[in-house]
Amino acid sequence: MLLDAHCHNDQAGLLEFQKQNGIQAIINCENRAEWQKNQTWVKKHEQSNNTDDNDLLSFGIHPWKVNDVDFKEMQPLLKQAQIIGEIGLDTVWTSIPLEQQLQVFKQQLTFAFETQKPVIIHTKGTEPLMLDLIKAYPNMHFMVHWYSDLNYIDEYIQAGCWFSIGVDLLESEVSMSLVHKAPIEKLFIESDGMESIKWAFDDEQVQFKQYQALLERNLQAIADIKQISINKLEKIMSANLCDFINV
Repeated sequence: MLLDAHCHNDQAGLLEFQKQNGIQAIINCENRAEWQKNQTWVKKHEQSNNTDDNDLLSFGIHPWKVNDVDFKEMQPLLKQAQIIGEIGLDTVWTSIPLEQQLQVFKQQLTFAFETQKPVIIHTKGTEPLMLDLIKAYPNMHFMVHWYSDLNYIDEYIQAGCWFSIGVDLLESEVSMSLVHKAPIEKLFIESDGMESIKWAFDDEQVQFKQYQALLERNLQAIADIKQISINKLEKIMSANLCDFINV
């Protein structure tokens, strides 16, 4: 089974395609409407197939959305979510002042620490600051999604982070370096959703088959780098997920 460790349900039919093709996913939700939509879909699928669903829902206030969503109002959803995220800091792709982002990020970090929930991290242009912040919360599980800075790779590995590798693995010097350096027990692959794939390859015509092919391509690339079989890597990533979510 393929594992998409971080995706957004941002195109109609994506979750159904995942189910039909044996792709497990951590589905990110950023607001109440997204949470309700994805939770309803997962429950409906469980009932119609008379089985427990393998998909996981994560919930968190994204740094780009800190002006749109209130932490206190979203706390009930944070309590329901098995995973907190994606949350983080960004000084590259948003004009929201860092201090505003920090306030909401720290609230969510503290909540995750108190409830001992794993966290999916977004960091862009804030890598040294992010390192200092997560080190202040010991014994927590952090997955850094689509890491994109050649600096600090070793430091994030030493901090015990997991990493979900973006769809541009073969085109990215950072991702290739990360895969070579990080322990295989700390690696995942991710899509970040259909819109991110379109952005990464500057192609508005990306279809679901290409989404699956990219996940398979990157899984094969990691297997080649780590010199193991695809089947073994899939089992390792499944075990990695259990470790990350404390199962």
